[in-house]
Amino acid sequence: MTPPIRLLTISRANTTYLNRRRKTRRQVFLEHMDRILPWDTFVAVLRKATRSRKLNCADQFFNRKSNRTRARVEHVFGVIKHQWGYRKVRYRGLQKNTAPLYSLFALANFHMAGDRLLAL
Repeated sequence: MTPPIRLLTISRANTTYLNRRRKTRRQVFLEHMDRILPWDTFVAVLRKATRSRKLNCADQFFNRKSNRTRARVEHVFGVIKHQWGYRKVRYRGLQKNTAPLYSLFALANFHMAGDRLLAL
């Protein structure tokens, strides 16, 4: 003879408690980042073509426009790192590292606009 099956009665308060779980640090971080920068915006930085779908004119225009901006910004970093050899920083503190970087970025902007400044 098998024992009778006992049905558990769960109150409404117990179900809400059971369904509520503590959020992990990862979930909290991802929710915070999604509020700051939505994932759809982050993914749509470049529009990509596939084998079956070519890029239309609007997507090509968007890629050209965003790549121009990216190239201008990254060129300054290239000047500082490759031409002037500023690749590593020592851990001296945030203020001591950022002060020379501000002057280096200002000098890099002058370096890149050199011909235009001389023409004035």
